[in-house]
Amino acid sequence: MDNCTSQNAEESVPFKIIDCETTNRHMEVPALDESCELGAGVNRGRICNLLMTHSINRHMRTRVPTEINDAIRELCGNIVPGAEPLYVPTHTAAHAAENDCFNNVKRVIEQSGGETVHGWRIVEWPRAFLQAEFHGIWRKPDGQLLDVSIGLPNQKQTLFLLDPQRVFNSERIPNRKWALTTDMLVHEFMSATAEVEKMTGNHIGMNRVVMTRELRQLLMRLKQLFAHMDMNY
Repeated sequence: MDNCTSQNAEESVPFKIIDCETTNRHMEVPALDESCELGAGVNRGRICNLLMTHSINRHMRTRVPTEINDAIRELCGNIVPGAEPLYVPTHTAAHAAENDCFNNVKRVIEQSGGETVHGWRIVEWPRAFLQAEFHGIWRKPDGQLLDVSIGLPNQKQTLFLLDPQRVFNSERIPNRKWALTTDMLVHEFMSATAEVEKMTGNHIGMNRVVMTRELRQLLMRLKQLFAHMDMNY
């Protein structure tokens, strides 16, 4: 995903946009280790950052696929049979909040009209796995599709799979992953992230979760798996 802004891009949308090269600089990977007290409430966003932005901020592993290949088509076909993803321009609205795409689109609609389009944002950790994240983008009154949310650094476009059957209702829809390797540690990573998402709840309003022994052990294991992937992929 590439740089969000240019002079032409700024002229093409009826709201202020921001440079994605700088939008993620303040996002921190949480220090989820033995110091996390059992039974304590932990901000859910800290765990989301561990799951969603570790590779972006520290090692730049996650990216928008540069082409639509057979693996991507298989992943997309398992989500929406017969559908083909498409590349959508990214113009991040200045008011956009992290991990809040549907509210980001809602605010743009209130200002400029149009409608929300539901679907999946496709990203990849090259040679490791693909990930589909339930996502909302904006359809302008003239029919053009734009992703107005915060993406990866230097992002110009989003690989997006339209899903006419699913609608956002304040419940988090689990990410879908597709392995690109037979490496069992990558498969364990995929399973562990899914389990953490399940354990930490799926309601948008749930901002804090209880740090149980099982959750802490799982997060510690995820950090080990990240290290393996950072070294090998």
